[in-house]
Amino acid sequence: MKPHRSVNLSIEVSPIHANESVELVRLYLVGNPFVYYKEHHEELNGSTHLPLTYKILESHKTMYKLVVNHDTAEYHYSLTRYRHEEAPYEVPAVSTCGMMLTRKLYNELGGWPVELGIYGGGENFTNFVKAVIGKKKWMFPGEALFHHGEKRGYHSDYTDTARNRCIATYMFGGRDLAAKMIQHTKGNQAVLQAVLQDVLTKCSAHREHIKKQQITTVQEWCKKWM
Repeated sequence: MKPHRSVNLSIEVSPIHANESVELVRLYLVGNPFVYYKEHHEELNGSTHLPLTYKILESHKTMYKLVVNHDTAEYHYSLTRYRHEEAPYEVPAVSTCGMMLTRKLYNELGGWPVELGIYGGGENFTNFVKAVIGKKKWMFPGEALFHHGEKRGYHSDYTDTARNRCIATYMFGGRDLAAKMIQHTKGNQAVLQAVLQDVLTKCSAHREHIKKQQITTVQEWCKKWM
């Protein structure tokens, strides 16, 4: 993706300030995430995202990398070192922190799954549903979004986390992939199988919404990145 937009700029550049003027134009064209996305969302065909830090005073930038195990139906991500480039670049997995997307894309995703609980699943949903409906994720280079990892006052629940991941897997992979994911999830299988049946019942309408738009499988999509 080239850092350009169709715009009529009338700028007088003196030899002394030529480099500064070029830099100002570059910042205007690429340096503002909202302006860039507003002008380029159609050709981007997806969402833009910011690099992250984890603590409010931390200067180390991070991003996500893809983590996949087809045998256990694990379609996930982990933190990795941020890679800087001069223009937005496509990535396989990103955080929803600092995500910018159009209302049209949000509606194509079916909105946020109403059954999704806290801790986990949300980024599996957004990353891999976009993948199977042919949408892309772009890292927007530059300043990081500071993610303050303070105590939240609540705790994750293992069963709820497994349920969230099951919802996401069902959304982008369907019944069989969700069942495979649950089969390979650690825990009481009687409880987990009940979770699966609950998800299949309560999330079926949302899955059908996504299935109508699906153009590839998550397995096929992964071949591009692995």
